[in-house]
Amino acid sequence: MGAGLYRLDRNLAEPNWDGSYAMVTGVPGDTRFVPGGYASVGFDSRIGPALMLGVDASCHQVAAEENDLPSFSTFTIGTHFLFGW
Repeated sequence: MGAGLYRLDRNLAEPNWDGSYAMVTGVPGDTRFVPGGYASVGFDSRIGPALMLGVDASCHQVAAEENDLPSFSTFTIGTHFLFGW
């Protein structure tokens, strides 16, 4: 479990880069930092002498209650391999 600031991009429209030679992303005026929190659970299982397989799930809740940026939550499930001793 944890809490912190989330950096959200407020300009989600598809950019049009026709005729451009360079792209600039992450313009400070298009982003906002909002408070949020997460919880995560998972496990690792040893499947070899130096290899582990893990499964985890996390839930993020972002509290951005504003006119142009509503609150939202997301739930993710993932797997991972750990190599080494």
